[in-house]
Amino acid sequence: MSARERTGQRSTGLRQPSSSDSGRRWSFELAGLPFTLRQVNSIALRIITNGRLRTAIAAFQLERTEEHVVLAVPVGSPGFSRHGTKGGPRGSFLLPDRWDPGLHPRPWRDRDVVMVHRFADEWSTWRWLDEHGSWTAGAYVNIERLWAIGPAWYDTEDLTLDVVVSDDGALRLKDEDELAWAEQERIYTPQEAAHIRAVGDRAIEHFVVGGWPLEADWDRWRWPAGVGLPRLPAGWDDLAFSGPERRARP
Repeated sequence: MSARERTGQRSTGLRQPSSSDSGRRWSFELAGLPFTLRQVNSIALRIITNGRLRTAIAAFQLERTEEHVVLAVPVGSPGFSRHGTKGGPRGSFLLPDRWDPGLHPRPWRDRDVVMVHRFADEWSTWRWLDEHGSWTAGAYVNIERLWAIGPAWYDTEDLTLDVVVSDDGALRLKDEDELAWAEQERIYTPQEAAHIRAVGDRAIEHFVVGGWPLEADWDRWRWPAGVGLPRLPAGWDDLAFSGPERRARP
């Protein structure tokens, strides 16, 4: 049975931390040593497609170690994105060669979200905070290129396919039909599409046994109350430096 066919429940449920210390607890660990973050830094998360900037969103960097980084994007965080012609099974796939000129303001309008990326993985794990300050039971796993590190931003490329962790712990792939359509339209080569499906399989293999960070204490990744919104750093739209050692396309 392939990983794509395994949609049963994970062995353990997502940890449900309390929200009693929301906005006050901000002790983290760096390289295994405890420390207190005294200033929340603003950075940009940039989505690059075919060497062009598609989306940029401001985020708080809450934690960074040699192995991973944790970002928070509160509702209202400033951002910019491309407009253009869309296609695909649901008409939501922005065609990479049919973009309109320029970038358009697009602040984050979803719920407050925390994104955890381990530098060795081609995905990031997202969980949201609801209006009561409680973590969502499920999670969203965004399949993407390894993040490249810039002076004040991280660069990646969305790879269409995603993994959804339901509230009951069940896992399923999302947008498989959109990936198949993009391959048919030669947006992805067969080799690229096969690589993306393999990453999705690895993600399911990882999370079906409760892989990190689903079992982490997400309460340590709350940002302090009263810090406002993150800001896009100077040079956020400059692609002259897009981070070292960007992973080659397969």
